[in-house]
Amino acid sequence: MVHDVSDRSGTALDPMDRFKHISLSSGASLYGNPDLDPERSLFFEYGLHAKTPELRFSTSLYANFLEDLITEEIVSDAVLQMENVDEARIMGAEAEAEWFFHPRWSFYGNLAYTCGKNTSEDEYLPSIPPLSGLLGCRYDDADERFWASAETQWAAAQHDVPDNTESSEAWAIVNLRAGYRFPLAQTRHDIMIGINNLFDRDYRNYLSASRGIELKEPGFALLVSWRMEF
Repeated sequence: MVHDVSDRSGTALDPMDRFKHISLSSGASLYGNPDLDPERSLFFEYGLHAKTPELRFSTSLYANFLEDLITEEIVSDAVLQMENVDEARIMGAEAEAEWFFHPRWSFYGNLAYTCGKNTSEDEYLPSIPPLSGLLGCRYDDADERFWASAETQWAAAQHDVPDNTESSEAWAIVNLRAGYRFPLAQTRHDIMIGINNLFDRDYRNYLSASRGIELKEPGFALLVSWRMEF
């Protein structure tokens, strides 16, 4: 199935963007702007989806052309303010696939890329994620009760950032999962045990920030879950 979508719309102003005053942990303050104009955008998307007994595949390309984009701008070391960007462009692509190369085994993965620019000033927009993805392998037993997976999650470095904005370095982590499903009386149970960040990597997600404070992602973590359906 193929689809092509375009949409032209405007976004109503959020009162918080106009009147907020937030004291940031870094010591600076973020102010709203009563003179903001509403955002307007023209959005296009093209997608392709395919499904066979051995392969599932989906991809999309998109472009968003914006006028009066509302974003945070640095006025000084102590002041940030909400401002309009006259013209901006956000473009990107996403893809995901799953390949059943054996009755019990499959590979799966996804990939995403976004580029955002303030075309009025010819500079990059803030808070645009870098190229990132995931690649994994999964096993399901013949009775579809036991399953296990191993995957690597990663992101490239992000240095396409505005002036006075922190960049981020590339990172990759390994996650493991295993689970068991079973019926009991009139209920169904799913038990899962997993490990996130198997090798205890020290890394930072570019979009994980708290008003100027750098936040690192969790290290080695053990997960256990139990789900019951009635």
